[in-house]
Amino acid sequence: LPQPTARLTPSEPDAELDGGLDVAQTLSSRQIVVAKGALNTAKTLLLPMAERLTTERAARLAQSIDEGCAAIALDEGIDDETLPHVLEDRLAFRVLSDTISIRDKTKIAPNRQTVFKAQTRLAKLPTHVKDIEALATLAAQFGVHSLRALHLAFRCARAHAVLMAHETQYETDFLVAA
Repeated sequence: LPQPTARLTPSEPDAELDGGLDVAQTLSSRQIVVAKGALNTAKTLLLPMAERLTTERAARLAQSIDEGCAAIALDEGIDDETLPHVLEDRLAFRVLSDTISIRDKTKIAPNRQTVFKAQTRLAKLPTHVKDIEALATLAAQFGVHSLRALHLAFRCARAHAVLMAHETQYETDFLVAA
């Protein structure tokens, strides 16, 4: 994950997010010291108890995601407690930990060299209109109407294709993305 990472709970003070006057440093140095907040410095946001975020806080975090931050939202809600839609729409994957066997949880992720090679192949991977149309049709069949979700799924399919060393995208790449 891109570093640095910031862990932001729903009750985190606004100053931790946006920064602001650092009173202690200002008093000790006798100069105004402005601290940077997590949204100004973090490349990855870790959001525990994300289902408890207020609408306003979720919108501010969504803006950071739109500006390039990566995010991992941990939805620990029960029953009607759900992730705010503004965040859910911006996250590429939903992983339900209770539906994954322990054997699947212990698989090792690709090493850095494999990922680097895949990144260089990504620029050379052709994009075909028929692939986008097929993915859009698949999304509609699943009841997904968000263009952002379609875009994220397409990027996922492309990433899967290059990680599997495919020269083009295959149906299996799109099924993994779905």
